[in-house]
Amino acid sequence: VGTSTHQSRASTRPRRRSSTPAASLQAERRRWMFLSATVVTITSVAVFAILGTWGALEDVDWPDVFGELSVALLSVVWLIVLHRLDTPVRVFRPLVLGMLALFMGELWDVLDEFAVVEMGSVIENIGKIAGMAFASVGVFQWWSEQKQRQDALKATSDRFEQLSLTDPLTGVFNRAYFDQKLAVAMPETKEAPPLSLILMDLDDFKVHNDTFGHVEGDKVIQALAEVVRARIRD
Repeated sequence: VGTSTHQSRASTRPRRRSSTPAASLQAERRRWMFLSATVVTITSVAVFAILGTWGALEDVDWPDVFGELSVALLSVVWLIVLHRLDTPVRVFRPLVLGMLALFMGELWDVLDEFAVVEMGSVIENIGKIAGMAFASVGVFQWWSEQKQRQDALKATSDRFEQLSLTDPLTGVFNRAYFDQKLAVAMPETKEAPPLSLILMDLDDFKVHNDTFGHVEGDKVIQALAEVVRARIRD
């Protein structure tokens, strides 16, 4: 009794869920972005704190600081959005690199309002230019990825539509296609020439099937379809 009770208690314990590949990828991206943004922030502040020549707060252009800081924070928001989006690696990397470079450029621009570092303006401009370049590459890759998906979906949709309107054995149009065309052609007969309908029947086809089998009968139907298809205009 004690053993069975212990086993039943153990079986009722909730099992730890195994992480899926998508969840692991999201966690890896989150750690990488957080670490990169932290390194950029700490490095930038340290450079200005150690090498910068600090000025008086009265000389700070605060509207300029708020504007540049807003762009930097928007870059961080974009990083958070990119983390939550299910984007391929070839799209994710250039976009994140672009946002990190843009964040660094704007952060240096903000710190440049309080202290002056040699070559600081050059570095911040390089960061902004590199950020826009990487982001442009990421956006292009994103557009290319979406276009490929749309083209694949359209090709699949066209294929299913074609299958729904054709006979799988012969490849000629089926009853559904006939009904569609007839619904369009009937109203046009009031102004167009008379509408004609041709019916064909294979003589002794059942005898052929019973004698040679249905496989050979299918070949006859396919051959007839090819003959008809070769001798009609549309």
